[in-house]
Amino acid sequence: MSERRTFLVAYDIRTPRRLARVCKALSAVGYRLQYSVFAVDLEDHERQALVARLRRLIDQKQDDVRLYLVPRAPRGAWHGPLGRETMAVSGAQAATLADRLAAQKHEPA
Repeated sequence: MSERRTFLVAYDIRTPRRLARVCKALSAVGYRLQYSVFAVDLEDHERQALVARLRRLIDQKQDDVRLYLVPRAPRGAWHGPLGRETMAVSGAQAATLADRLAAQKHEPA
């Protein structure tokens, strides 16, 4: 059994129909952080299945979908509302990513 890891999924989809399909697919497995950004917790086989599904949903010549592995101890900053109404769920790592980033002390760059 592979280990569950958190990924950020960011996308830029050109048509409303494909956009709706990609959003629906990501909503089924993750938590929306911004309009075009989701956090998802996936084991390796789930990540492979999601990538295959997204490839079927998009036009690879026009659309862009990217997955970024989130380190176990993410570093960064969160500015703005935390979106509690959409993220008040299970306590999964992806669901708490915004809280973990917002809780970090802001160091000057």
